[in-house]
Amino acid sequence: MKHRFFKGIAAVLGPVVLSACSHSAEGGALADKAYTSPASTPLKSISQEPQQISRAAWAAGLLARADGAYEAGDVQRLSGILSALRTNGVSLQEGGGVDPMAAWSEQAGPAAASMRGRLLGPGFLHGRLAPGESWHGGQTFFSGKSSTVALSQRGTALLRLRIVNAQKETVCERSANRVSAGEQAENGPQDCHFTPLYTQRYNIDLRNEGPGNAIYYLVFD
Repeated sequence: MKHRFFKGIAAVLGPVVLSACSHSAEGGALADKAYTSPASTPLKSISQEPQQISRAAWAAGLLARADGAYEAGDVQRLSGILSALRTNGVSLQEGGGVDPMAAWSEQAGPAAASMRGRLLGPGFLHGRLAPGESWHGGQTFFSGKSSTVALSQRGTALLRLRIVNAQKETVCERSANRVSAGEQAENGPQDCHFTPLYTQRYNIDLRNEGPGNAIYYLVFD
């Protein structure tokens, strides 16, 4: 689950996660791009201050934007985002339910055709939470392996992520990076990064503390 280096430049993809985006010609620009480690390419936020972003957070942001493009019927934008996700092997985790990428692919058409072979990349879960509703799950993380969990959402909700280890100690707490209908993204903490001392199963809790419904994407890398 360690970060990997990919070909391409992330400067175009960075704003997709952390800042407001222009819709013009963005779909095509995304099509052939891949995630680049922050160690080699610092990304910029709305304020133009250097930001570092994990591959999991990058994927979570793109998944939320793909969801928005699908809902808006923006085929060009959806095609570009979907191609970028596939280039980096982002896929639904086993047992994660209905894969939204299948519906996205159908709408995007041949322009977002699957790559040959299968890359190993971040896995994700997704779902919906009503105000006050919670989701509880678990994930096994392995000893000595750097791990990242990232969360993004669409809607007016306020999602809280909490990860607890087998000793009932809180490893990380975060708020989701919200993507609105206007494709604005709030620049704030949205991922948890840790290296377990030994292999164990962690409990993962999501809670919607906001006034509206939320569509969330939880990414593991």
